[in-house]
Amino acid sequence: MSRLFIQNLALADDASYRRVMTMTFLGLNADKSAAITDVERALILNALFRPAPPSTSDEGPPSGLLDLIKGGK
Repeated sequence: MSRLFIQNLALADDASYRRVMTMTFLGLNADKSAAITDVERALILNALFRPAPPSTSDEGPPSGLLDLIKGGK
């Protein structure tokens, strides 16, 4: 249960970051006086469309007594 919660927090954090990047891009794109260059546009779009962060490989604590007795996999 805690692993799922931690993964959910990480995904929410990533979504929040992407929202900020999207709003920044749209704001700069709409403001003609900002005159963002192609290089700056590429930086923003690369950050926005980067791969999702990998999930942790931590399996967390044993879920029950049998898992605790059997040991780690």
